[in-house]
Amino acid sequence: MKTIRYVSLAALFFLPTSFSPAIAEQTVAGVIHFYGRVVEAPCQLNAIKNQVVMDCPRAETVRISARQLEKGDVHNENIRSAQLRYINPQRTLAILDVDYR
Repeated sequence: MKTIRYVSLAALFFLPTSFSPAIAEQTVAGVIHFYGRVVEAPCQLNAIKNQVVMDCPRAETVRISARQLEKGDVHNENIRSAQLRYINPQRTLAILDVDYR
C-alpha cells in the first residue's frame, strides 16, 4: 500500500514538469512564396470642354479646369501631381502627365 502511495506521489510531482509551457508552445516556421504583383486600377480621365474629370476607384470624382492643370495646381488624395502640356501652337492637342501616390 505504501508503494502505491509513493508511486502516486512521484507521478503527481513528475507529470506537471512534463507538460511545461516551454514544451507545449512549439512554434512552426515556414516560408511563403509570393509571385505576381499587386495592381490597383488607376484613375479614369475624361476631357469634357475645358475640364478634366478624374474618377478614381477609392475617391470621389474630381473636376479640374485646364487652367489648374497648366499651373500644376491639383490637390487630390490619389494624385501627387498632374500637369497639362500643349504640343501644338493652337493649343488643341495636349499631353496630361499624372503622377499617382
